[in-house]
Amino acid sequence: MFLNNKLKNVCVERFQTDRRSLPVLWHQSLLTFAQRYKDSISSEQRDALMTLLRAQRHPQITDEIRRELLSAKCRDEPTVMDQSEPVAASQAAVEME
Repeated sequence: MFLNNKLKNVCVERFQTDRRSLPVLWHQSLLTFAQRYKDSISSEQRDALMTLLRAQRHPQITDEIRRELLSAKCRDEPTVMDQSEPVAASQAAVEME
C-alpha cells in the first residue's frame, strides 16, 4: 500500500496532535509508519516526528522508531546519485572534446 504525500501529511499531523497517554498499539502503528514510509516523507515531516518522540515515549519502541527515522533518506534530500550527476555530465563533456 502506498500513501500519497497529502495522506502522509495527515498521518504525521494525526500522530502529532494526539496528546493523551497512548497505548502500545499507537506506538506500534507509528513504528510501522516509520518503517514503511521513512524514505518517502519530507525532512520536515521527519523532524516533526522526532519532536513528537520526545513528548510520547515508550520504553521499548521509541528508540526503534528514532533509529528508523534517522536512517531515512527523505524525499527532499539529495541522494548520492543526484549529487554525482553533474560530475558525470561534466566528465562526459570532457570526453567528447
